Amino acid sequence: MMPHILKNGMITAVGLNAPTTAAAIRAGVHGTEETGLLSRFAVPHVMGHLNDELLPQLETDLTGRWDRMLRLAVPALHEATAETTKPLRLFLALPEASVPELDTFVNRLMSSVSGSITIEATFPFGRASGLMALAAACDYLAKRPEERVLVGGVDSYLDPELLDRMEAEQRLPSPTNHDGFIPGEAAAFIVLGQPEKAGGSTQRSVVVQGVGQGSEPGHLYSQEPCLGEGLCTAMTTLFATSSGAASPASSVFLSFNGESFWAKEWGVAAMRHSAYLAQDLKVHHPAEYLGDCGAALSLVCLTIASIGLQRGYLLGPTLITASSDGEQRGAALLGLS
Repeated sequence: MMPHILKNGMITAVGLNAPTTAAAIRAGVHGTEETGLLSRFAVPHVMGHLNDELLPQLETDLTGRWDRMLRLAVPALHEATAETTKPLRLFLALPEASVPELDTFVNRLMSSVSGSITIEATFPFGRASGLMALAAACDYLAKRPEERVLVGGVDSYLDPELLDRMEAEQRLPSPTNHDGFIPGEAAAFIVLGQPEKAGGSTQRSVVVQGVGQGSEPGHLYSQEPCLGEGLCTAMTTLFATSSGAASPASSVFLSFNGESFWAKEWGVAAMRHSAYLAQDLKVHHPAEYLGDCGAALSLVCLTIASIGLQRGYLLGPTLITASSDGEQRGAALLGLS
């Protein structure tokens, strides 16, 4: 019995909640603008970010990026769990991080919410970690179908030290670099489980039909060439085990961020799995509007896709893929019950 997406919450540069973000991206609204942080060329960094006054003011001992991430996570988490009374186990996707920072952040996040939410596992692996968290949550529910779980992801590039490092690695757009990405920030959470049985209800819900994972030896920081093996493995596993693989995916949400590195592995994976993709496949990459929101991006894609399926302007099945800067790769398939 595959889990259903029962509720979601999201905050991004184009929306303070999930429906607003989905509507804004569908309308082609761009949320990128100049920040107050300067590049080495003495021009402001451009980012998909929220104005500070739109985020809650929280009393914590966190600083910098981690304080920002907490302020993003809390409203999205509250939106996702507002109508939930059952205990929830949280599977949380995060950026690559040291253990002390990660543990402190998780403790502060848990203390900021009321109700029975406990942390089950964290996945500090960046862009694909949301789908890794989703896979672990689905495995958990397969053994405990009566329970519900929470899958979330949060990240922010609005940090001077991080932006300086990305610029030093020539990963940000500049007068001397035309192969960079626009940074972003976001948080997204979904509640997974089996829906309550309502007499006479004909409303269809979004189902996670499968999840696959892979490891890419030729990742962004590796000396080996990227041959697309990691994403291929994730998609092969997904389609081999998915309950919806009989129908080709009609649309795909990719974690593309503007860097050309990611196009090659998707090209290889798409060619190898062309039988599972519709000929008129619709391709979406929300980072075009939001900037690259790191560890939140795959769950942002998943949430936007689930809203589109539920409201009928997206046809299923819908594929979501994500690639981290490191070796982690993930793929998931959504459909309607």
